[in-house]
Amino acid sequence: MTEDIIKIGDKVRMTATGIMESTEAMEGIWTLTAPDDRKWYGNSPLECCRKELHERVPPKIRLERMKDFLLKRN
Repeated sequence: MTEDIIKIGDKVRMTATGIMESTEAMEGIWTLTAPDDRKWYGNSPLECCRKELHERVPPKIRLERMKDFLLKRN
């Protein structure tokens, strides 16, 4: 099966099924929006997720989880 390609500039294209393909990361500010409308902004989707995680799980709890994981491995 072949798909028709719609070219959007030099770096981004969209297939007929609506799937976007890009050879480079999309530039600009990304936004992650929670169901309660809180928002986190970053230069990439992973940066937004990291910010959300750091707010949701305090550093002390993350450290305890890492220690527990390491102790269980030994």
